Amino acid sequence: EALGPPLPAEGSRFSEADIKILKKVYRWTNKLLTSIPPWEKGKERTQALIKIENAITQADVYRLQKIANKAGFTEMIPTEGLQKQLHQSLGSLPLDITSNVNAISAFV
Repeated sequence: EALGPPLPAEGSRFSEADIKILKKVYRWTNKLLTSIPPWEKGKERTQALIKIENAITQADVYRLQKIANKAGFTEMIPTEGLQKQLHQSLGSLPLDITSNVNAISAFV
């Protein structure tokens, strides 16, 4: 949910495109979890899983990718769902920041 597309309105269903995004996120997350070395048992494995859970909950793609790279998993995290969430959230702002993206990036 945190990395997938926005939830559909009540009574609606996910579009085919959103289902594809959800499947990509599911496959990526599953591969990440299986890439944790099996010899990490007990406390070490629990700590790794907690880090992954926190990063997913916070939609922290930078930290997730860093964890994946450390585990030897180099496939890039799918961000389409998160991008759709951000687009939906920013779309409700009373101003259009997308047209001023260059000025904003220069300011930052």
